[in-house]
Amino acid sequence: MWDDCTHHWQGNSIIMIQGHLISLNLWPQLYRYGHDNQWKGTKSKWMDWHNVVEYYWQGTPDEFWAEFTTNSKWMKFTTIVQKLHEECVGAHAAVAECACRQYSDEFADLFIYWKGGQEHLMTKPSAIAKRYEELRDCHDDRTVV
Repeated sequence: MWDDCTHHWQGNSIIMIQGHLISLNLWPQLYRYGHDNQWKGTKSKWMDWHNVVEYYWQGTPDEFWAEFTTNSKWMKFTTIVQKLHEECVGAHAAVAECACRQYSDEFADLFIYWKGGQEHLMTKPSAIAKRYEELRDCHDDRTVV
C-alpha cells in the first residue's frame, strides 16, 4: 500500500484515479496538485501511515504484530500511532541530550535557526535531533573522502 515499486505492494489502495491505484508515497503529490490547503489537512494522517509502514518494514510482520498485540488482539491503528509517537519523543529527547553533551561549547553556534530575521536557539528535541543527524551526516561525508 505504501510504495508500488517494492515487493510490499499488493495492489491495495484507498485512492483510485481513472482505474489506477495510487500508493501512499504519491499522496503528497496528489493532494498538492492545485490544492495546497488540501494537503495541509491530509499531511498528519499521511505521516501517521508513513511512520507505521516505516516501522513495519524494519522487521518482519510477525515481529511487528508481536510488539503491537495486547491480550491476543492486534492494537488499533490509533494506538499503534500513539505508541510509535511516544517512542519517537523519547528517542528525540535522548539524542538531544547527547547533542548537548557532545557539542556543549559549540551548541549555541550549531543548534540555531532563523525566524523573522532573528537567530533563535533550538529547544525542541525533535529539531535538535534532526540537526544532530545533519551534523553527523556532514561529518561522515568529510571522513569518507
